Amino acid sequence: MENFLTANSLNARARHVFPYQKFDSKKDIFWLKMQNKILKKLSPQRYSIRTRLIWLFLILFIFIFSVAGYFLNWQIRSALDDSLGKNLEAIAATIAIQIDSYFLKQIQPGDEGTRTNRNLRNQILRSLEISGVNRVSIFDKNNNSIVDSDSLVRIGQIDFHLITNQNEVEKVFQGFSASSTLFTGIDGNLYKTGYAPIKLGEAVIAGLAVDGSAEMLQAVTVIKNNMLWLGVVVMFAAVILISLFASRITTPLKKLENAANEISEGNLLSEIQISGKDEIGFLAGTMEQMRKSIIERDKRQQAMLAGVAHEIRNPLGGIELFSGLLESEVQGDELKNYASKISNEVGNLKKIIQGFLDYARPSPAEPVCCEIYPIFWEAVSLLKNDMDEVKIEFHPTNEKVQLLVDPQHLKQIFLNLIQNSIQAMSRNGTIFVKAEKVDEHTIISFADTGMGIPPELADEIFEPFFTTREKGTGLGLAVVKNLVEENGGKIKYIYSGEHGAHFLIEFLNRLKI
Repeated sequence: MENFLTANSLNARARHVFPYQKFDSKKDIFWLKMQNKILKKLSPQRYSIRTRLIWLFLILFIFIFSVAGYFLNWQIRSALDDSLGKNLEAIAATIAIQIDSYFLKQIQPGDEGTRTNRNLRNQILRSLEISGVNRVSIFDKNNNSIVDSDSLVRIGQIDFHLITNQNEVEKVFQGFSASSTLFTGIDGNLYKTGYAPIKLGEAVIAGLAVDGSAEMLQAVTVIKNNMLWLGVVVMFAAVILISLFASRITTPLKKLENAANEISEGNLLSEIQISGKDEIGFLAGTMEQMRKSIIERDKRQQAMLAGVAHEIRNPLGGIELFSGLLESEVQGDELKNYASKISNEVGNLKKIIQGFLDYARPSPAEPVCCEIYPIFWEAVSLLKNDMDEVKIEFHPTNEKVQLLVDPQHLKQIFLNLIQNSIQAMSRNGTIFVKAEKVDEHTIISFADTGMGIPPELADEIFEPFFTTREKGTGLGLAVVKNLVEENGGKIKYIYSGEHGAHFLIEFLNRLKI
C-alpha cells in the first residue's frame, strides 16, 4: 500500500463508513487509494529536481542549437549569395567587353529586323549558351531595352526589373559592376542579376544585365532540413545523456529524501549509506550523525524515564502496603474510606508508572503464529470490570485470521486501544473491530462511538505525553505505535467527524498458509 494510507483520503472515506456501517477494509482501501490519486492530481504539481534538470538542459540545448543553426544557415547563405553575385558580375563584364559598342550605339527602336540587331542578339545568345546563365540583356540609362536574349522583349521597351534595382543600375552607369539581391522568378525559383557597364572610350553608353539561377542556394535548404533532423536525433541523445547525468545527482538526493521521511516517521533503524566527498555526501554524513544522535538521545531519555519510574514505584509499594494495613486497623467508616482512597490513588499511580515503563523499556518482539480473535477477547476479559455497558462488534466472528506477531504485544495493543475507547465513551458505547487480509497485508480496523479526536491533533496523538484528558499520561497510543512498529506494522488514525475514533493497523503478511 502506498505510504500506508494518507490522512486526507482516509478522513474523507471514514465519514461514510464509520461507525454505523459494517467495515469492508478491501473496499475502503480501494476507495482511499482512488481518492488519494485524485488529491495528488488536484494538488499543485511538484516537479522533481531530475525533471527540472532535464528541462533546463533541454531548453538550453534547443536554444543553443537553434541560434547556432540560424547563424550557420545565415553564414552559408550569405557566402553563396556573395559568390553568385561576384560570378554573375564577372560573366557580365566578360560579355560586355565582347560587345561592339559602336554598332550598339546605332540601334534604335524598330530595328528588330536589321542585321546589326541580329548580329548583336546572336552574340549575346552565344554568350548565354556558353556561360549557362538564364538571360542576357542590354539597356540604356532610362531602363529601356536595347538588345535582349528574350525574343519577346522589343527595342525601347521599359524593363521594370531594372526599376526595382535602380541602385545597381546607377552604379553601372558610374562605371562599376554590381549585383542585385535575390528575387523569385515567375517559375518560383530564386535568381540573381549581375550588372556590368558597356563603354565607348571612357563613356558608359549602356549596361549589361545577366540573370543567373540561384540553384546552389537550394543546397542551403537541404542543409537546413538535414540540420533539423540531426537536431532531433541529437536532442533525443541529449535527453538520454541528461537523464543519466541527472540520475547521478538525483538518485542520492532521493535516497536522502527517503531517509529524511523515515526519520520524520520515527524509523531510526535504517542506516544512511551514501558515500562521496561532494556536498551530497557531506549532507548524508550529517544526517547519519543526526540519526545516531537521536537514537542516543532516545536511549538516554528512556533510561532516565525508566529509572525515575523505578525509583517512584518502590516507595509506592510501601505506601500501598501501609495503606492496606491502615485500612484494616482503623476504626470508623470515615477513616476506612480515607485509607481506601489512598489505596485507590496508589493503584492509579502504579498504572501510570507501568505506562512509563512500558514506553521506556519495550520488550523485543518474539513473533509466533497466532489468531487475532482469541487474543482480542483475552484483552476484553481483562477489562471486563471497566466496560459496564460497552458493546463489542468483532468481524468476522467465525473466520480464523492468523498473523505472525508477538501475542503479548498484540494483546497490549488491544488493551490500550480498548482502554482509550472506554474512557472516550464514558463506559457506554460500541467498539467496532474487524480483521481482514487485503492483498499482502492484514488490516485491523478499530473504532468506537466516543467523542473522537480533532483532525488538527491527528499527527500528535502518537507522541509520548500528549493527551487531551486532564488525568491522562499520553503514553497509551505512544506505546501502541511502538509495539505495532516493533512487529513490522503501521498504525494510522482516521478522522471521522463526530462519530468517534477510528484506527487502521496494517501488518505485512509474513505468514504462508
